[in-house]
Amino acid sequence: MAIAPSKIKILLPVTIEISVAVEISVAVEISVTIEISTPDRPMITQPQATDILILSNGPGELTTWVRPVIKALRQQLGHDRQQVRLSLVLSPCANASGKEVAIARTYLELDRIQGAEHFFPFLLWGKTQENWDWRDRGLVLFLGGDQFFPVVIGNRLGYRTVVYAEWETRWHRWIDQFAVMNQALGDRAPHPYAHKFTVVGDLMAEAGRSKDD
Repeated sequence: MAIAPSKIKILLPVTIEISVAVEISVAVEISVTIEISTPDRPMITQPQATDILILSNGPGELTTWVRPVIKALRQQLGHDRQQVRLSLVLSPCANASGKEVAIARTYLELDRIQGAEHFFPFLLWGKTQENWDWRDRGLVLFLGGDQFFPVVIGNRLGYRTVVYAEWETRWHRWIDQFAVMNQALGDRAPHPYAHKFTVVGDLMAEAGRSKDD
């Protein structure tokens, strides 16, 4: 059965000339705009170099979430690393194969990659293995791991945070936006934070279905 291509539109706080809508193709028909703006972290409206830090962990998340996201980011934001830099930090995962860094290195859209064995010094003290620098503006995009991680890392870097969640959401007060698998997750959210939730569907399942077809 053929499945019509679809797009998830996420308005990220990334600036080339204006805030840019990022289109991520998946296998179901979804169209949603997530706009992240808080009083202490307003949307960027002037050109400024930006870091996008992606947090992920296992091989499944890399192939079905990270890979299409970074391709869409580069298609929409361009390949000028002086303006937009994409970094991937992996966290430990029980299902890890040990080849996650090697897989990620084949994704030419990424500028920097750090393996899971170096994760906790980064989480606790902000220190990467290669002493990465960070730009003043950026986004932490959570695509696998523990939802506590973007809370700590986003706060330390002063970046806004977006969490994709399938089964549960946590740390509602401190996460800026949740992109969730179904409406039930949004319905269970504490009322003061319901506005942070947007249903985007089961990205992993639909990505696998498109491969089968």
